[in-house]
This record gives sequence, structure tokens and C-alpha cells, in this order.
Amino acid sequence: MPAYKCNNGKWKFGQTGSCKYDSKAEAENDNKDYYRAVSDIDLTPTQGMIDEAKKGLEWRKEFGRGGTNVGVSTARMIINNSLTPDRVTRMFAFHSRHQVDKKAEGYEVGEKGYPSNGRIAIALWGGDFGFAFSERKRKEIVKEEEKRVSAKIKKSLEKKRDDHNEEVKGKNLGYNASVTLNTLEKVFDRGVGAYHTNPQSVRPSVKSPEQWALARTNSFLYALKNGKFRSGKHDTDLLPKNHPVRKKLDEKKYYMENENRQLVGTMITDGIEMPLYSTKEEAENVAKNMGGSGSHEHELDGMKVYMPFNSHDDILSAMEDGKEKTEEAHYHKDEEKKPEKSGAHMEEEDPEKSGAHMEEEEKPEKSGAHEEDEEKPMKRNDNPNIEKRTFSINSSIETREIDGQKRNVVVGYGSVYNSRSENLGNFYEYIKEGAFTQDLINRSDTRALINHDPNLILARSKYGEGTLKLSADSKGLRYEFEMPNTTYANDLLVNMKNNNINQSSFAFTVKKDSWSNDDDGNNVRTIEEIDSLYDISVVTYPAYSQAESDVIVAQRGLKEFEETKKLVKHSLLGLKLEIKKRK
Repeated sequence: MPAYKCNNGKWKFGQTGSCKYDSKAEAENDNKDYYRAVSDIDLTPTQGMIDEAKKGLEWRKEFGRGGTNVGVSTARMIINNSLTPDRVTRMFAFHSRHQVDKKAEGYEVGEKGYPSNGRIAIALWGGDFGFAFSERKRKEIVKEEEKRVSAKIKKSLEKKRDDHNEEVKGKNLGYNASVTLNTLEKVFDRGVGAYHTNPQSVRPSVKSPEQWALARTNSFLYALKNGKFRSGKHDTDLLPKNHPVRKKLDEKKYYMENENRQLVGTMITDGIEMPLYSTKEEAENVAKNMGGSGSHEHELDGMKVYMPFNSHDDILSAMEDGKEKTEEAHYHKDEEKKPEKSGAHMEEEDPEKSGAHMEEEEKPEKSGAHEEDEEKPMKRNDNPNIEKRTFSINSSIETREIDGQKRNVVVGYGSVYNSRSENLGNFYEYIKEGAFTQDLINRSDTRALINHDPNLILARSKYGEGTLKLSADSKGLRYEFEMPNTTYANDLLVNMKNNNINQSSFAFTVKKDSWSNDDDGNNVRTIEEIDSLYDISVVTYPAYSQAESDVIVAQRGLKEFEETKKLVKHSLLGLKLEIKKRK
């Protein structure tokens, strides 16, 4: 585990360490026991891992797709026998998250599209051999880490306890908001357990079980102090009895007990609070009543418990189905409330009985030379769903010899994958890898502009052909074009060479997106598929400093997401109760 320099000039050991060391050497020397213990773990990759890594690199070179730069780096570390404990831990997390890729077409030999992007990515991380290896070695690493951090964690939890109790002292919250070390240790231990038993739910930015567990502890303290959680609930059984969240839980528990359910607690998973039962049969009965099936295991305070549904994906699916049924019920209820039309009014609206009405509501079809059979494509200015985003990925000028003459070629990225935006108005945004495709480029009429101004055109790609060259690679949407010989283009060239203008932006519409909450409770929008590309622009304003009009479509999606969260109350149980109330 390396030492890192902090923003205050100090150094810390590991991603979650304290910024207290004056130098890198001091941080590493103070933690030399960690190096000594972990260095004894043999991280030599197996031959199967090496063969898979080589295959992944060969495929990526041949097909130009699949995996990321991190995957490529991992493949080289496997081949060169230079794996680190941190990389092995990331390897296990990667494989745990990407097992679903094996179900996609093209993963197996003989299937269409073989090798799929997922097959190539998994090969770069050592394939199934790498998964088995990382699972074994990670257990050894965790064991050594636990020895090292136990004393430091206890000291950290003691400080959190003291600071929290001092802050809430004297406040009249209607419940006892103070906390004991024993309670915080339970929350922390559960966080470590969740990190190990459910790695697919751990975000890639989390580097250790301690970081995950401390975040959980902070979330619990926030709920104690404020009477609510930032987003998903957890460890509700450790809250004081009069705490608002605990009171609501007790109401749900009473409801479930009246249905003879052996409810033993709840657990937050993928942003949804779900019930836990002492028997598999009870969990499966609940899943059945909610339109699903099966159950899966979790651990709560060392006891095996059961959560309804076979997987978390099934939970999300059932929640969405229930939401649609509730909305449909509301719709039919509203329709029933509408007054019936009177006879006179019906006669006024009947086009068969009113020629004038027909002229207003049902204009006759076009005929003759001006008749058009095809719908005209929507122009950019007519489309209310266009969005714009800017990225601080530098565009550059390359000098190339074209037709015997030196030409200035602009190269850059209009957008990059998996890069978190700045706050766009109560939400952050990511663009998922694969959102840009060659098919998208081939069906889009895209311009290269200056600051999205259609009067300052630099190049054009019409359905994949033209002076603007677009491509979708593992990093994002890449573009290049030869600078035209115009006054404004020559001015731009000078500014780009002087590094006055160097950022990229793109205008687009979205075909598919999704909303969620991160570990800090922030709203997160993930753009999964782009519908149309309108322009790529070299821009002068700061990265992701968006005008309100640029994010109005996303704001509509955010409003729907927040309304949905209110409806389901982050709980499938809450949804069931809500549906029952509205019947």
C-alpha cells in the first residue's frame, strides 16, 4: 500500500489514512510492519492467468475494443509478475462486478460477436483463473490488514464517539442521540462484513474495507444527529427506540408480524431497504406475494438471515413493476372521476357533424406535387431534448503531411467515459462506457463548431463520412478534423496553440439513462446510451460549468427520480404498504 500526499502538504499511508506525516519516508517507515507482513504473501500469478492476460492484450490489439487502460495495465502486471496487494484486491472486486458479462452473447466460443467486449475485459484481468486467485489472496491480505488497523480503528472510533456526543449534548431531539463505542464497533464490523460478503455493491473508488466501514459509521452518526439517513438506511436496530427511523421500522415490523412473518431486521442494498427473515421459507413467501420468487442469504450479527428474491436485480425489477401498477391504478382512478360529456357537447366535438370543426381539428391530407410520404427529421433548434456537456480534456493541434502539404489537424475527445461531472444542480453525472457507438456515428449528422455556434463551422460528419472524423473508443468519443482556411478557424488555431482554448464539448440527446444515489446520498445520473449527436465543439468556458438550459432535460429526469424515491420511500416494504393503502 503506497503513501499519498495530502492537500495540506502532509502525507498519509493508504487511501484512508490520516494526513499526519511530514514525509513519504516517515509514513512508510511508521507502517513498515504492514509491508513486512503483506510482502510475505506470494502474489505470483498462475500460468492460466498469464495465458488469459496475453490473450486479452492480443484481442484488444486485433479488435480495438474491450476493457480499459486499467485492465491493460493489470494484464501487463500479471505477465510481468508484478502484482501488488492493492491490484489483487481490485481484481477480486472487478470480477465480482463483471460476472454478469458472461451471460451476454459473444462471450463463449462460437457465439456471434465472439470475443465480446466483456470477454476481452475479463481476460485482461486474468480470466476465471484471476477470479479464483484474487479471491484466495484477498483473504490473506485482509487478514494482515485487520491485524494492522484494529488498534488505529478503535482510536478513530473513540474520537468519533467523543466528537459526536459533545455535538449532540444538550440538544432536545426527542430521543437519546448519544452513542457508545460498542455501538460504533458494531456498525464498523458490519461494514467490513458487507464489504467482504457483497463486493459487487462496493464502488470502484473504495480502496479498502476500512474505508467502506468508516463511511458506514459516518452515515450512522449522521442519522443519529439529524433524525434521518442521507439516503439508504442501515443498522436501524442500533438506533434508539424513539428515533424517527426506528419508529417507522417498528410500524413496519408490527405489520409484518401480523402477517406471521419472522422479521429480524432490515438491510440497505442498492439503495433499497429490504426485510431480513430468520427462515428461508418466510423470505420466499414475501417474494412470492410481491410477484417474484426465491431468496438469498446475508449475515446479520453473525446469524444467517434471508432476504426475499433470488438477487438484488430481481428486487429492483419487482419495485419497478409495483411502481407501474400503482401509477396505473392512479390513472384509472382519475379517469373514473372525470365527468361524462353531455349530448350537446358531444355533438359539438363530433367531426362527422361539423364541417367547421373538421377544418380546425382534422385538416385534409396534402395532395399534388407537395405531398410528402416521409416525416421530416427534427431540426436541432426544434428539439427540446438537446443537452450540452463540457469536459476538461485538452484538444490538441497536430501537424501532418497531407497531399504533400503540412496541415493542422485538431484532435480531442468530445466526451469521456466514467468521469464524474461537477454538481449540475443537485445531481452529478457519468457517461457509461459504450454510450457512444459506431452505429450512433453512422446515423448522426454532426458538425464541429466553435462554442456550439452554427455560424462557426469547422467540419462535418454526415452519417459517418466527411471532413469530421468521429470514433468511439475505450476512452470516449474521439474526434479529429483538418482546420479549414477561414478567418475564424485561423484565429482559433492561434488561440489553441497558445493554450487559451483547449476544452471540448458536445451536444446530444439521450436514449437511455438511469438514476441512483452514491454512498454520500448524492443523486447520480448515468447516461447509458446516446440517441443523437448534433455537434462537437471546441469551447472556452470551464469544464462542466453548464447553463441551466443545457441540463433542463436532466433536471426533468431528476424530478421524476426524486418523486419515485418519495413514492417507494427507498423500501420495497414501503411500496407494498403504499399499494395496499391505495387499493
